[in-house]
Amino acid sequence: MASNRERTVTKYLKGWFDPRRPVHLDGFIVKIVGEGHNGIPDYLLAYNGALYLIEAKRPKGGKVSPIQDEVHKKYLRNGVVVRIISSQEEVIDFLYEICTT
Repeated sequence: MASNRERTVTKYLKGWFDPRRPVHLDGFIVKIVGEGHNGIPDYLLAYNGALYLIEAKRPKGGKVSPIQDEVHKKYLRNGVVVRIISSQEEVIDFLYEICTT
């Protein structure tokens, strides 16, 4: 279960893709439910013809578990972008990266 601080980060990220907001990005983000699969990232983001997997962590002390690290590496070896985001600043950096490439 997400901590309050982790929820703040994910709410901020998801807000950028909320079409009800006057300024938003044209993409979508969904929570991944990896039933029976440990280590799966938290969110799938589709934006500008690309898919990204996002692992949300609390700002201070949020670390990926060994199983998460292993799963993330498998995705990376297969060309899937996995990002670990733990602050609003990291959200902005990530969005800047995907909007300018």
